[in-house]
Amino acid sequence: MDQARIARRAARAHGVLMPELLDAEGVTLRQRQRRVANGERRRLPNRVLVVAAVPTTFEMLATAALCAVPGSALSHQSAASIHDCDVPGQAIYLTVTPGRRSRATGAILHQTRLDPCDLTTRRGFRVTTVERTLVDLGATLGRTRLQRRFEEQLIQRRTTFERLETTFARLARPGRTGIARTRSVLELLDGQPPNESELEAMFHRLIEAASIAAPDRQTTFDWARGRSAAWMPGAMRSMQITTAAVADRIQLRRRLLAGSLRSRFGSPWRPDRA
Repeated sequence: MDQARIARRAARAHGVLMPELLDAEGVTLRQRQRRVANGERRRLPNRVLVVAAVPTTFEMLATAALCAVPGSALSHQSAASIHDCDVPGQAIYLTVTPGRRSRATGAILHQTRLDPCDLTTRRGFRVTTVERTLVDLGATLGRTRLQRRFEEQLIQRRTTFERLETTFARLARPGRTGIARTRSVLELLDGQPPNESELEAMFHRLIEAASIAAPDRQTTFDWARGRSAAWMPGAMRSMQITTAAVADRIQLRRRLLAGSLRSRFGSPWRPDRA
């Protein structure tokens, strides 16, 4: 039994002692129990052993959950966290194909279709893709929060609307939890550029709630004598103002006066015409 190798592997696995590693090193059940009794090891709710001195982290719990449920992948909120998508909660979500037996204690387990195209590896974790994750979040997030997660991933160019539509069409079926909510978000975003800030999103939600005609979310102004001069988000048809610029008006004006802003197509903005 090579204790140094076990320690190195555990450090790379966020403190988790993989059962296959312990088996390969010839660590018996009795030896494992003894190390738990003397405080060197501890067991998580799913019975996976971890190094007692290592603090419990999301990465540790995620690694242990994947270890306890062979063939599973992090999904829903857990996958969103791995994809740097802001979601609430610290629970571990797993998805596995139906029929697999597992020790899922300590994790929220979803048994549903899981195609190879829905899987990827990120930060060392087996995880659902951005597109599959967003579709799955329809079952666990409200519509407003779900829409913001869609918009964030589109703005950051981690996915495209076409890829989201394709994934949704493949997974949508009657009775699947959250599909109606996800469909409503896709219908709302169809053909519309995503909001680029939470403030702009709130503005558009207020407009919608008040049954006011929806504004253009992006438009082009001719401020450079016939050239494609300036692109700004959220211009309203009737008022010729921008919803995004309202919140940042002072900062925008300063940048315009300093000559630090250029147009979407490279033409300089004209402060005297702003």
